[in-house]
Amino acid sequence: MNVAAASAAAPSMSMGERGRALVVLVSLPLLYACFGLTWMGFVPVMPEITSAFGVERASGALLITVISMAKSVVPIVAGIVAARLGLRRALLLAGALIVVAGIAPFLPTWGALVAARFVLGVGGAMWVTLLGPAVLAVLPTSWRPVANAANGIAVNLGVVVALAVILPLSSMIGWQWAVSLGTLGAALCLLLTASVGPFGAPPAPVPVRDTLTAYARTLKLRETWLLALAFSGPLALYLVLNTFLGQHLEAAFALPRATAMRWLVWLNIWGIPASLGAGLLLARVWRSPRPYLVVASLVLPVAVAGGVLAPTDGMRALCFALAGLGMFLPVSPLITTVQQLPGQTPSALGMILGTMFAVTYVVSSAVPSVMAPLVSQGASLGTLLIAAGLLGATPLAGLFLRARQG
Repeated sequence: MNVAAASAAAPSMSMGERGRALVVLVSLPLLYACFGLTWMGFVPVMPEITSAFGVERASGALLITVISMAKSVVPIVAGIVAARLGLRRALLLAGALIVVAGIAPFLPTWGALVAARFVLGVGGAMWVTLLGPAVLAVLPTSWRPVANAANGIAVNLGVVVALAVILPLSSMIGWQWAVSLGTLGAALCLLLTASVGPFGAPPAPVPVRDTLTAYARTLKLRETWLLALAFSGPLALYLVLNTFLGQHLEAAFALPRATAMRWLVWLNIWGIPASLGAGLLLARVWRSPRPYLVVASLVLPVAVAGGVLAPTDGMRALCFALAGLGMFLPVSPLITTVQQLPGQTPSALGMILGTMFAVTYVVSSAVPSVMAPLVSQGASLGTLLIAAGLLGATPLAGLFLRARQG
């Protein structure tokens, strides 16, 4: 994304407005990328972690899903908090939680480790919920599809880095320091976010009852629930694949752990051009969300099944590339569509996205949590992964999103 060109496109913006715009375009997604690095950084070294704390490897899935559990409740609160405190203060609170949770690898007990990971989930849930409202509050309409795309692949960028570097880095400095890599980056991005002024006008002082009433109104919008359904499947599938696919490749094809991690990197990295490409096309070429949603929903389940069963590297490379493309292609079209509803405000959008993320993370934490005991009991992990691939079709619900009239 060419930030300089974007800034030049809006000469009427003041220096303060331009500074806030640059933060929204760069610092906010980068901090969420650091969150993703910290979230999935535990996956490559899960055997070392579970061994250090004396638990079964299957139990290690809790360190991933507990973050989704936090995200199943907190987004609703995040939308309400932002309406009360303002976007910038709410974002700073969320970022502080992400940074503080970086202490997790150094805690002495399993319970403390899980609790710290929950705190990380709270911060991440607030942050991702407020990215869309920040874009709506600060950026002009023409910039939003690309900004939404950057936000949409931010966590995936962090996951790619985690899967690529954590395992070799842990052999040099130990797993505890290796998985702390994202905390430093998050701290730097948080300082940059704190250095600029408020995102948009400060919230008007209103009674708590009025804020809750406004939130209740968003629960009655069909768009809120269509958006939640559209996002739920790919997010659950994303978490399932990043938690269990490496384990499947090791067991079914006798791949070394480092090789299995490289396939996870390959799958995840294709989400970056998919989301950014969709954002650019949506802004300049195909402005309707329909083609992106249909293609993603048809391709993703087939690609996952193919990748799970593929006996050769060539077939695996093709299928995992298509799966990565399919998971992230719908992100910018869905968020941009909801931002464009007539009368939409950052406050209302935060509440809509709060409900959406709450629902999607209930689903995304439930699916791997159900799979973990099945795997421990001897169920075929490959079969479970193929079944989970069917969740990739839920973006079709986005076809029913319509701009509200009046």
